[in-house]
Amino acid sequence: MVQQYKDRIKILEDDEIEEIYGLPRFSPDERAYYFSLTPEERDITNNYRTPENSILFILQVGYFKAKTMFFSFKFNEVQADVQYILQQHFSFSPDLHLDEPILRQTKYVQQQKILELYGHRACNTLERTQLAEKALRIVKVSAKPIYLFQSLIHYLELQKIVVPGYSFLQDIVSQTLSLERKRITEIIEQSLEESTRAFLNDLYVNRDGVYAITALKHEPKDFSLKELKKEIVRSQSLAVLYQTAR
Repeated sequence: MVQQYKDRIKILEDDEIEEIYGLPRFSPDERAYYFSLTPEERDITNNYRTPENSILFILQVGYFKAKTMFFSFKFNEVQADVQYILQQHFSFSPDLHLDEPILRQTKYVQQQKILELYGHRACNTLERTQLAEKALRIVKVSAKPIYLFQSLIHYLELQKIVVPGYSFLQDIVSQTLSLERKRITEIIEQSLEESTRAFLNDLYVNRDGVYAITALKHEPKDFSLKELKKEIVRSQSLAVLYQTAR
């Protein structure tokens, strides 16, 4: 599942992606909990004419309760869940043959009913626009991709919006970081005096194979008088930049 995300910004590890977006895998106790039906859910289930559509609805309800999102799957991929539902909610034989595939339209209509039951909404065009706007506000607090991602997930949960695909959130985070970088760069460009620009440019001049900025990244070798004097000279040379940064 995770291969499709490799060409985008890396936010989560593979196991973290699977934990959020992977199809739920229930223990026996979890299966009994998530596939129990409220009276409203049972009424909807009983209105379907075929066992396939009834079972599909219960599966979608259970998975939504577990992760508040919808999944693409076939019955033969979730056999343990199907067998449990057949035994718990129907008088059908556990060996009942279920036809594949289910019509996509049926699946979509069921998802709309589930959203209505639980007071959630899909992440459609309006919600995605609002999510992008929210990201632009969050990134001013921290530009760490994981912070941005987690804050957006939290926002979606508070708004009761179904979490969109990982690739979409990757794009949102990437675009937001790019826009924020551009915004900050423009502010800096407008604020810097020519003398400061010249000083910064000098840090990136290659002298005898060494950039001046490289020296700033190294800690002193020890606390000898020679090294301490070098540190003093270095700090004095950066005093102008320090004041500008403040």
